[in-house]
Amino acid sequence: MKGCYARKLGDCSSTLSLGHPLSRGLYPDGALVEVDEAPWLKVGQKVSVPIKSLAQRMLCTHHNSALSYLDSEGIRFSESIMQLYSVQKLRSKLKRSSVWSTKRVTLNGHVLEKYLAKLAIGSLQSVRKDIFFDQGNLISAPPISILNVIFGTETFKQPMGLYAMNMDNSESTREHLIQHRPYIDTDTQVYSGSFVYFHGFQFMLYLSNEDPRGTTFQCQNNSFLNGNFTTKRYRPKAYNFSTKGKRTGRQLNWTT
Repeated sequence: MKGCYARKLGDCSSTLSLGHPLSRGLYPDGALVEVDEAPWLKVGQKVSVPIKSLAQRMLCTHHNSALSYLDSEGIRFSESIMQLYSVQKLRSKLKRSSVWSTKRVTLNGHVLEKYLAKLAIGSLQSVRKDIFFDQGNLISAPPISILNVIFGTETFKQPMGLYAMNMDNSESTREHLIQHRPYIDTDTQVYSGSFVYFHGFQFMLYLSNEDPRGTTFQCQNNSFLNGNFTTKRYRPKAYNFSTKGKRTGRQLNWTT
C-alpha cells in the first residue's frame, strides 16, 4: 500500500495507521521532544515539539500492529536502565558490601536491534524523507533485507547491527533522556545508521553493508569511534553500572 514503508513485504491492509516513531510509553502524556537537523529548520536551530506531533501515517494497520511487541520491548529496555539508576542511587548511600544482592535481568539482543531499527526508521519518516540507504533505497522504502529483519525472524548480519559505545557507566546521576541522531553523509545524503542514547548509555545501530572499520563516527558526546571498534564493540553482552567497585547490570542474549 502506498505510504506504508513495509509495502515491499506485501500483505498490506487497506488503511494507514497513525504511528509514533518513539514509543509513547517511553514518555508521559504531553511530553516535548527536541528536534534538530530537520530540513525545515535553520542550521543549528532546535525546537521542542509535542511527541504526538511526530506521529505519521507510515505503516498500514497490519504492519503497524505486527510491531507492537517491539514497543513493549523498548519500554522494558528503558525501564531496565532506569532501574539500574535506582539501584545505583541506593547503593551510593550504603557502605560497600560483598553481599549486595543482584537482580538478574536478561534482554533479547536481536529484538532490541529490531526495536532500535524501528525507532530509527520511524523517526526519519517524520523529519528526513530525502535521504537514502547505501543500497540506493529512499528512507521511505527501506531495503527488503532490513524489512525482513524488523518484521520477520531474520537477524542482522555483521557489519549491520548494534555497537556499544559506553557499556559501563559510573556516573552518579543521569536525567531521563532518550535521543536519536542519524549518521548521514552530507555530500551523498546516504544514511549509514543511527546513534541512539538511552539514559546515559550510547549505542550505534549500523544499517550499512559497508565495512565500518577505518571509518570515524562522531558520537553524541563529541567523542569518536574508529578503526577496530567492529570486533570490540559489536553486540555487547551486557551494560553495567559501577558503584563502589560493584557492578549492577543487565544481560543481552544474542543466541538465536
